[in-house]
Amino acid sequence: MNNAIDECVAAAEKAAQHVATPTLGAPPRRGLAVVMCMDARIDPIRILGLRPGDAHILRNPGALVTDAELRALAISQRKMGTTEVMVIHHTDCGAASLDEPALSAEIADDTGAAPPWDELPYQTVAESVERVRACEALPHRDNVRGFVFHVEDGKLVEVA
Repeated sequence: MNNAIDECVAAAEKAAQHVATPTLGAPPRRGLAVVMCMDARIDPIRILGLRPGDAHILRNPGALVTDAELRALAISQRKMGTTEVMVIHHTDCGAASLDEPALSAEIADDTGAAPPWDELPYQTVAESVERVRACEALPHRDNVRGFVFHVEDGKLVEVA
């Protein structure tokens, strides 16, 4: 039986000689970190004109800047040399209409325990940008900008 994982493993085997990056170092060449939604319709490499090795890409539902993203950004900045942060939300986001309390209740009903994360309400781009700018663990907080990607027409609009 072929499933999505098997198909991806087969594709990786075929692509190995073309996607290997042995000459690239771990620090992003452009000194950029991007926090964006995990929506499968959005390809950050293509949208932002990036190549492998250009930026750290952090993805989660709704592009929320949580403690996990702040930790990742601290590592990115302090150990990998990034100095700029983009936060990208998008239109038609499923996470924007997600009822977090209902999801938590569903998981608790199914498993007998509350999920191991706090309820994370949808955040606006400006709030996400402000959370990054306010994080004292980040040495580079002056070049943090927020955008909305429009899935309808592919436009990236700066909003914060």
